[in-house]
Amino acid sequence: MNGKEPYLKVDNLTKYYPVGGGLFTKARGYVRAVDHVSFNVYPGETVSLVGESGSGKTTVARLILRLVEPTEGSIVFNGVDLTTLKSGELRNIRRKIQIIFQDPYSSLNPRMTVYSMLAEVLLVHRIISREKITEHIEYLLQLVGLNTDAMYRYPHEFSGGQRQRIGIARALAVNPSLLVADEPVSALDVSVQAQILNLLMELQEKLHLTYLIISHDLGVVRHISDRVLVMYLGKIVEEAPTDILFDSPNHPYTKALLSAIPKPDPSATLPKLLAQGEPPSPVNPPPGCSFHPRCPYATEQCKNETPPLFRISETHRSACWVFANTPEKTTV
Repeated sequence: MNGKEPYLKVDNLTKYYPVGGGLFTKARGYVRAVDHVSFNVYPGETVSLVGESGSGKTTVARLILRLVEPTEGSIVFNGVDLTTLKSGELRNIRRKIQIIFQDPYSSLNPRMTVYSMLAEVLLVHRIISREKITEHIEYLLQLVGLNTDAMYRYPHEFSGGQRQRIGIARALAVNPSLLVADEPVSALDVSVQAQILNLLMELQEKLHLTYLIISHDLGVVRHISDRVLVMYLGKIVEEAPTDILFDSPNHPYTKALLSAIPKPDPSATLPKLLAQGEPPSPVNPPPGCSFHPRCPYATEQCKNETPPLFRISETHRSACWVFANTPEKTTV
């Protein structure tokens, strides 16, 4: 794909959290937050992970950043397996992988000025000499569309959109090449969301960044993404370029997600497909396809056999027995 080597290669990534148990007793079970997930992200690409709450998409982001340790699998970034690195080695790699948090207020220290927050990052990672810190902070603020006098103010003195711009400036301070954005605009007003998304797209082109976007907002995903991965109950169930996924979804869960998007038309018909009931518990997922209890097309095979990711086309894959076009098995 893209004629390039993957910049980020996630293979068989798994995270199980024990339930119950203690110092002398075994766990009663495990929450399968992420269950054997594999995908690639290529240089300069924007890939989005989507799914309803509890699907495991944020856990995937935290695993990639090594904020939590994986139960199994590998995370290869620019040829280096992050799961094998010790703390000192990981610190150097983290300069190249940064995160944009969902809440632009709680992610900023209320007792520090913008100058102090950005200067701390620059000094800890030894990005620039002390004599040039002020000049570099001015550059970072201008890069994200803020006036330079903002550096002497505290987070509570800014609007939500401005705070998110500060969060982006902090992420850019260490010259990263991969940004993981966890719901970067969900806490913002709609008009401000568009401004931040446009800023991210401008920065990507200017700084040659690669993005992994975590989102439940399909409107945001369609606007900014090159490729979309759909997650359900810890697994990837569909992967395709953005236009193909929105115009020709294959998996019933993807169809249900797209059908649930509100239409700004009072004469619009009811959604074509709605998922029935609530998602199963990740502690005790159903056998076979995990979506089959909510799927109107489920067959006996769906209830008993877990589908692999079938190749629908060169760039389109779907984990569905009913709608798979070919029997060829593949991994994302």
